[in-house]
Amino acid sequence: MLDQAGRLAAEGRGAEAEKAYQAALALRPDDPAALAGYAGLARHAGRPDLAALILGGRPCRVPCGEHDAMAAEQVSAFREWAGLLTAAGEADRAAKVWWMLILSDPGCDVGYAGVANLRAAQGRHPQALRGWDRAMKANPACGDWRYNQGNSLKFLGRTAEADAAYRLAARLDPALALADFNRGYAALEQGRLADGWEGLEKRFAAGQAKPDRRFPCSQWDGGPLGGGKLLIWREQGVGDELMFAACYADALAAAREAGAGAVVIDAEPRLAGLLARALAPLAGDFPLDVRPWREGEAPPADIKVHLPAGSLPALLRRRLSAFPLSAPPVVVADPALVTAWRGRLAALGPGV
Repeated sequence: MLDQAGRLAAEGRGAEAEKAYQAALALRPDDPAALAGYAGLARHAGRPDLAALILGGRPCRVPCGEHDAMAAEQVSAFREWAGLLTAAGEADRAAKVWWMLILSDPGCDVGYAGVANLRAAQGRHPQALRGWDRAMKANPACGDWRYNQGNSLKFLGRTAEADAAYRLAARLDPALALADFNRGYAALEQGRLADGWEGLEKRFAAGQAKPDRRFPCSQWDGGPLGGGKLLIWREQGVGDELMFAACYADALAAAREAGAGAVVIDAEPRLAGLLARALAPLAGDFPLDVRPWREGEAPPADIKVHLPAGSLPALLRRRLSAFPLSAPPVVVADPALVTAWRGRLAALGPGV
């Protein structure tokens, strides 16, 4: 019955899942897995009052001596209860639930991590660090706990320690792309540019940058292009695009030196003209096309390699000396519009 309830819930058949959970609880009213599952179903359906009623003020307990450590369904019941209280803004009561779990099973890393998460969310990072230390002592192989420790260390300005924590988290869990991503920022803060850009290359895998486009060609690594066409494409928001556009002049020069036959720059529609006018004098007679790429539009079939704009610093800014002391403008306004607006503003008179 309980397996059926979980399956129905996973399939989005909430009403049927609710009946199945009720039937399971009719047979075993204190079943922790059924209580946690039913409460979770109610909470995700936007029914927190029902979830609280289901949990009934305290998670159930496994009879003493039945298990050496708390069963997974028991932990799930405590987690659901604490999550419900946290979502309701009752952090102190949620902390008490986590401490109940810790007292019930002092070796359960999830309890210490729950307290640490609460304290971090409250901005109480020294206390959070104590919780992460206890969680990691109970479960040294958990990359998530080490990653969260890194976040609290970084918040406290202990950047080198945060860097080390992120590195260890990434080794413990190679799939934890956020650890590499945050390690990148920690490295940049310490002036280790090449290492920092390497970490930020995980931004798409970590879900920290959009759109995450896919191309049939490979990503340019700065190598020879043999007359092929390079596509540089925008990512994230307008502000990020302008920041990365500070590398476009050097990217154009690097592509020409690598033997590119042409460069195409995908630009946000509001920026395309501004960027094209800024880059035109630098391109000269070199084929350069700055244009907006529409959602769902296929790139030109003759693109040899591509590069997301946020990866330009990893190629062009690996040392502080690679940042130019002076550079051409990133954007250039339409001269005709400048003249027209200058006239309109002048006509308004002084003081406007």
